[in-house]
Amino acid sequence: MRIYFIRHGDKQRTREVSAFGYSDQPLNELGIRQANITAEHLHQIRLDAVYASDLVRAQQTAEIIASYQQNVYVQTDARLREIDMGVFHTLTREEVQAQYPQFYQVYQRRDTDYTYPGGENGEQAAARMLSFLHDLIKQPYENAAVVCHGGIIHSIFCYFLGMPQHQRFKIKSSNCGISRLDYSDGFKIHSINETGHLLGVE
Repeated sequence: MRIYFIRHGDKQRTREVSAFGYSDQPLNELGIRQANITAEHLHQIRLDAVYASDLVRAQQTAEIIASYQQNVYVQTDARLREIDMGVFHTLTREEVQAQYPQFYQVYQRRDTDYTYPGGENGEQAAARMLSFLHDLIKQPYENAAVVCHGGIIHSIFCYFLGMPQHQRFKIKSSNCGISRLDYSDGFKIHSINETGHLLGVE
C-alpha cells in the first residue's frame, strides 16, 4: 500500500475555534489553488480512498483531491486532527507567555517533548496517527491519500525515522506538500514533503 500524506492548503488567518476546541480555519484563495494543483498532480494515480481530518481546512483540501478521482469519497477521522495545542488555540502567544511562563520557557527551548497546557504532546499525537494507520493497512487499498496537518505529519514521520519527538520541528511540511509512506510487511518512508508540483504557485 502506498499512503500519500498531504498537508492541507493555506488557510485563512482567523481565530475561529471548532466545537471540540481546535482552531478551525477554512482555506483561503491560495489554499484552494494549491489543493487543485495537488489534485491534478495526483490525478495520474488511481486513489482507492481519501481520508481527512475532520477540521474544515483538511476536509476542503480532501474534497478537492477526491473530485479529480472517480467514485472516491472523503472519509473523515478525528485521529487525523492537528496536534492539540490546548491554550494556543484560544490565546495569543503573548497571553500564553504571561499565563503559562514555565511552559513557555520549555516551548521556546524545544529540547523535550512538551505537553501543551490543555492539549497533548508529540508522542500522543503520533500514537493516534499510528492507530489510524494500523486500521488503514487492513483495507485492500493500493493507494490511499490522507489529508491532515503539519504537526501530525511531523510527529508520525519523526516516529518512523526513530527520532525523539522534540526533534519533529526539523521535519518540513509545506501546504499541500506530499509525503509518502509505503506498507508491505512493515512501514517504509518513501519521501517527505514533495513540493515540485507547487512551483510557481503564489
